[in-house]
Amino acid sequence: MQFTYFFGVDVSKATLDFAVAKGNQILFHQQVANDKKGITQFIKDLRQQTKTSLGQCLFCMEFTGIYNNPLLKALHQQSANIWVERAAHIQESIGLTRVKTDQVDAKRIALFAYKNRDEARLWTPPRAVIAQLDRLTAQRARLVKVIKILQTPLTRLKSPYGILEEEHTRRLISTYLQAAPMDIYDIGGGTGPYSAWLAEAGHHVYFSDIVPHHVELFKSRYGSSKPGISIGVEDARQLSYEDNVADLILLNGPLYHLIDRQDRLRVLTEAKRILKDTGLLLGFSISRFAGLIYALSSGEVFNNDYFEMEAV
Repeated sequence: MQFTYFFGVDVSKATLDFAVAKGNQILFHQQVANDKKGITQFIKDLRQQTKTSLGQCLFCMEFTGIYNNPLLKALHQQSANIWVERAAHIQESIGLTRVKTDQVDAKRIALFAYKNRDEARLWTPPRAVIAQLDRLTAQRARLVKVIKILQTPLTRLKSPYGILEEEHTRRLISTYLQAAPMDIYDIGGGTGPYSAWLAEAGHHVYFSDIVPHHVELFKSRYGSSKPGISIGVEDARQLSYEDNVADLILLNGPLYHLIDRQDRLRVLTEAKRILKDTGLLLGFSISRFAGLIYALSSGEVFNNDYFEMEAV
């Protein structure tokens, strides 16, 4: 099949970079949103600029999993010629380059498509059952990530870093403790290491977390042996507690697990509501660089899944 135009597409989660080549000459580059609206507008603009049909075009892109899907669907509906190639094969064909940007990668893919046009293997949609298996596999991978994130509080404080964190946090809390008994609300308390410690010191502790499994785990460990503890599932953004009841509030998880600013403000508003006029709120946050520092020190810097956790 003879093609007039060769499109190199660099695919990312949010954007698509198109480089258009005619022969071995790059004509232009354009970046659009990786969604139906952005792709549809690009195809419309393309027809106006080139005055050609999609049948004369070859669209070449690297395989990037689910991020390919919006473009593949749109091009297939237009009966376009699509070539999905392994990134390693494109790299081997072109060789190493000093500069690497989305725009440069798109141009490299366009020239790869022109150079290897006789070897193009046109993409066809997978059978429905294969597509379903792919979706289920991807969903399973995302659920495994979520489970890993939810289980982190169960083991974090047992690590060398965690032991140091717990001891340092206890010292900070101790600075503001008054004579027992105080009414202390541990909101978003994970599996309750600080609630158990405070109850042992004679305080009335109201422990809560949004994850039922964490609450059940804490209840099974301490619920019957420490009568001074009230245990429940609570959303820190909408607490069921009465107004003006807390001498001391601990906010560990909510202020760094909730990534939306409005959610964090709701947490602080609720904490202020249940806090006595003479009460004290201890809020704990994590530096925005903590994830990077941990990745560098633990080796997770080489784990792509670690850096994609925020997309879960």
